[in-house]
Amino acid sequence: MQNTDKTFSITRICSDEEGVSYFEDVLIPLEDKGALGFMSALHGAQGVIFREVGAEYASGWHTPSSPLYLIVMDGEIEIETGRHQIRVFGPGAVILATDLIGRGHSTRAVAGRPVRSLVVPDVKPPQVNVTRTS
Repeated sequence: MQNTDKTFSITRICSDEEGVSYFEDVLIPLEDKGALGFMSALHGAQGVIFREVGAEYASGWHTPSSPLYLIVMDGEIEIETGRHQIRVFGPGAVILATDLIGRGHSTRAVAGRPVRSLVVPDVKPPQVNVTRTS
């Protein structure tokens, strides 16, 4: 199949040299797979966790124990980084958390509803292109 300029946009949470977390917007390249649609390279992982948190959920500051994907299925979450950047993510959002050092980030449910998500721990994503740092 031929390569295209199609991409899938996700948000990555990173840490700088001092362990301060920040957001990066990244593009995952997609390749034309004909009748199967456009697909990325395989991102290795150990498994999938189905998760639900209540409307009052607030994690406090934390780091993931390994790189992980968080895919929001229902509800909305707000994530704050060490650089005091705040973003709200709703259904369909994909977050790659790689801020393994420092204070990490904080997460809370917003919009007064529980949040359902998929957590994919121990991911081994291929190289991704940073489109801009916020």
